[in-house]
Amino acid sequence: MVNHNYLTHDEQQAAEAAFTNKPPAEGWSEAGKRVYWGLVAAIKERDRKLLQVAVGSGQYSEGQ
Repeated sequence: MVNHNYLTHDEQQAAEAAFTNKPPAEGWSEAGKRVYWGLVAAIKERDRKLLQVAVGSGQYSEGQ
């Protein structure tokens, strides 16, 4: 079964803002805010895990 749940305009704006590290807009709907904060949290978690892997493998050292 195909899921046709498309993002609204403000949800699209929220997603773009999250991926480009821009602040949230005051006028977004609750759904737009959920998209933004959900993506921000997921991106932070991804970055945290990537840093752990880099530090654990010796690819990153303090001062780089």
